[in-house]
Amino acid sequence: MDREICKTLKDEPDHFWYKNNGITILAEYNDMRYRSPETIFLDQIEADEEPEFSVINGAQTITASAKYFFELEYECAKTQDASKKKVLEAQSADSKRAMVMVRVICVPKEERALAKEISVALNRQKPIKIEDIVYTTPFVEKLADYLDRGIETGQTSFRIARRGDESLKNQQLELISFVRAVKACMGRPGEARSKSANELLKYNINDEGKYIFQQKDVFPDQWMEAEEEKDTVFQRFYGAAWFAWQISLKYDELRKQLKAEKADILTVIRNGKWYFTAALVQLLNGFSGVKGRAGAKGGDFTAFSYSLEMVESQLTEGIERFAALVEYYVNTSKKYGILDSNIFKKNDCYKDLIQIIERVYDTANIEYIHKDKNLIKYIKEFVSVFSINISKNITDADKASAEASNNKPAAAGSSDSNSIDRLDNAGHGVTGGSAYRYVVLNARRTEVKSMAEAMKITVAYILNHYPQVWDKMDNRSITKWLTKDQEQVNQKDGYFRNGVKTIEIGTDTYWMGTTSNISAKKGQMERLCALAEVNRNEIYWYENSAELVFQW
Repeated sequence: MDREICKTLKDEPDHFWYKNNGITILAEYNDMRYRSPETIFLDQIEADEEPEFSVINGAQTITASAKYFFELEYECAKTQDASKKKVLEAQSADSKRAMVMVRVICVPKEERALAKEISVALNRQKPIKIEDIVYTTPFVEKLADYLDRGIETGQTSFRIARRGDESLKNQQLELISFVRAVKACMGRPGEARSKSANELLKYNINDEGKYIFQQKDVFPDQWMEAEEEKDTVFQRFYGAAWFAWQISLKYDELRKQLKAEKADILTVIRNGKWYFTAALVQLLNGFSGVKGRAGAKGGDFTAFSYSLEMVESQLTEGIERFAALVEYYVNTSKKYGILDSNIFKKNDCYKDLIQIIERVYDTANIEYIHKDKNLIKYIKEFVSVFSINISKNITDADKASAEASNNKPAAAGSSDSNSIDRLDNAGHGVTGGSAYRYVVLNARRTEVKSMAEAMKITVAYILNHYPQVWDKMDNRSITKWLTKDQEQVNQKDGYFRNGVKTIEIGTDTYWMGTTSNISAKKGQMERLCALAEVNRNEIYWYENSAELVFQW
């Protein structure tokens, strides 16, 4: 704090008034008078007597400021360099433009009990922190207002609350918590863990009076520029923030229960909250923010629609496997030194590891990518907890299962054939033999040209065979990409920006947005299947003829 006070005096003396809580002095006098408009005479301090006033707030401001000016004057007095002296004198004069609020409370001597009560009460008050100041900036005000309106309409899941506000305890987080969650989403878990609020919320005011935040990944310019497209910009940058924050809270709860035989694994569990959160978000979001990935610019969460409830049952196992993965990687790579808490205060280890995970997830020849088969094993064990298919080489058991499903005859008298015939008429014929991509719906196989087409056929099948699902369609995570409202589609926002598919079921028309990666598409299908109560082992998606991409 002393350093910040001195820095403001030196670099921004005109802002000192706004950044400082001020000084409060308690004086015990029966009578107090001003001697001049610019001076308050408090007491004549004698060497052998205690002064009859005390500083009850702001002592640090006085001490740090006095030290700053004394050192400046000392340097100025001792230097023999005329040009340096001139610079120091100018700096001193400039710094003396700083102003601070001083409050003097005068209490009669016989009211000493009251004086003590005032001193205790004022020191109990919460000091103003940087998040209190930043909350009032145009950027955060716009963000907070957007989220408050969203809570009222059901369009958003959370709000950003002022410090101490607990009016919506289960649907809010404080500004600094929001920033840490966004940092994790953007692939910077070390900063989420180690940077102070002053560093994360630091800003400057330019010549035009605009607030310029230093953390551009958290406070992008696009948000202030957004008007009609606020929904799109918010989802792009902040679509996973609430999920990340909820995961971090759940992690804190679970790690107290976790034990490990290896001390290093326990170290990871105790310190790896933000590493785990960042990795999980990247997995579910298809690694959009991994450095080196084509088009990666810190992460695009437009298609992110996961919730804590969807992964909560897997978190304990996921944390344990992630800890084992990190412990193995750090201790075998020998790039990061001793495995201790300091590793998790930086981004380096996370960035290196997440790139390896992403390459395993996205590349067919995993042996070529990394020679360490044990590392691949640890990665697969971690990712498999969350049902993400990271290997392009499916097992013999998977192939056998796929062949059994493909050869399974349809039940006699089943209405499935009517469904498939309808899809045939729409141009999606059932084919035999090997296909590059295809879907299997209740043992009926249909070739597709893309995963977007696979999704369309599957959704049409569900709407046709489980028509009751639409009556339950109050799930915001589904209606964001599947709708009967053409006006929502015409706005070309979110999932409906491009690649919109039309589905005709009887006299009803549905529109489906496909602006999402394969990981998001699988999550969307899981939620729709669960809502419709689709029978298990009824839906399969395949790629490269035999690779199982999605199964329900």
